[in-house]
Amino acid sequence: MTGATGSGPRLSGSPWFPYAAEESDAATRLFCLPYAGGGWALFRGWQEELGPDIQAVPVKLPGRAERLHEPAVARMDRLADLLAAELTPLLDRPYALFGISMGALLAFETAHRLVARGLRAPDRLFAASYRAPREPFTTPPVHGLPDPALIEVLTRLTATPPQLLANAELMRLVLPTVRADFVCTETYVRPDRAPLPVPVTAVRGRYDDTLTEAMVDGWRAETSAGFEQVEVAGDHFLVHGDHRELTALVRERLTRGGPDT
Repeated sequence: MTGATGSGPRLSGSPWFPYAAEESDAATRLFCLPYAGGGWALFRGWQEELGPDIQAVPVKLPGRAERLHEPAVARMDRLADLLAAELTPLLDRPYALFGISMGALLAFETAHRLVARGLRAPDRLFAASYRAPREPFTTPPVHGLPDPALIEVLTRLTATPPQLLANAELMRLVLPTVRADFVCTETYVRPDRAPLPVPVTAVRGRYDDTLTEAMVDGWRAETSAGFEQVEVAGDHFLVHGDHRELTALVRERLTRGGPDT
């Protein structure tokens, strides 16, 4: 990442960004949003893979990592309001939003807020591993389950490290955040409004058995500026393991554009 000494907005002044990131000469910023219960470290290696033209900016949500002492936000509309306010000073150059699972929904709602306020719109919205906002849940809600039952749900999710699940003290700390994240998605009601004037790239893992192509294709109705659905290597948790195909897709779309239909 190339440093710059000029004046202008800085990432280090906000608790929403994980490190004192120097200003970058990159042409585009990519704000990265995690899945439910996930943190900014999911995107730790992305800068190297995206290259110098894109500045990877993971977003640190309340209730996790260094912000564990803060309560997580259990309403999607409120969380999107807060994030839009934090992003507003950083829209001095082209940018895009990448969200995976819950993060895709948060990116979508945040983009709507920025556009509605007449601010610079994202160059692209990457919605990974999440059904379209109009699609109903196909599984029973879990946010109201007692702690042992919620832990059992997490046990079935490959993204939760077994050593974390086995640590009662750590689970006591992180369960409120996980629960709040599930509340955000499971109580979400899509507002009735016009499609985004932003191209949408909907990404589905080739081995994701939680989503069908039809469930993801519904993102097409959420944009008036071009849509594509792309499969890449991986399961539902695309940011784990070898995600080079995913970051190559992001890099390609942000530096050269892409086939929108």
